[in-house]
Amino acid sequence: MTEIELKFPVEDFARVLDAAERMGFVEVADREETNRIFERVDGEPLCESGILLRVRESRPRQGDGKLTLTLKRPLGGSVGREERGAVTMKVRQELEADIAAGDAPALTGILEALGFRECYRYSKHRIELRKERVSVCLDELDFGRFVEIESDSRDAVERTALDLGLDPAAGLAASYMELGARASASGSGVRPSETEAADDR
Repeated sequence: MTEIELKFPVEDFARVLDAAERMGFVEVADREETNRIFERVDGEPLCESGILLRVRESRPRQGDGKLTLTLKRPLGGSVGREERGAVTMKVRQELEADIAAGDAPALTGILEALGFRECYRYSKHRIELRKERVSVCLDELDFGRFVEIESDSRDAVERTALDLGLDPAAGLAASYMELGARASASGSGVRPSETEAADDR
């Protein structure tokens, strides 16, 4: 599938959650996640080609947990970013496979035997809302709170952002690994900026 997304740092989720519910978005998940990024031990790093290899462990409030192995890669000759006017979005192909939660050691062993190692880990609490082909995720990490809008349509992402009171031009195309690294380098979290759309739009 094609993943097109934008992230917006926010102080809290109240305003966005209220707007999303009024727009007809419905909560489909409330879970804790541990995300582990894997990189090649030898050879050209995956990140230099815009490729991400991730193992995610999800623990929902209700039901069983699961592992998801994900590969994200740029479409065609792109670098995983697409610019249109003042808006830059993350655009990548996403391949996923769900695996039984108890198989984490075996999955890690397979990746390591193939020449990969864990290079970064982050956790987050995610509430996911969905309406038709658009998902709105409310993500809380140790370096900030973010609203992530994802769809297979660029227009749907921009339109949803505006309807939620967010400015698409201020959205972030970076991954959480990139944002976490920036936060560590700066010694502080990722602060909300001018992500809210003007009231008189």
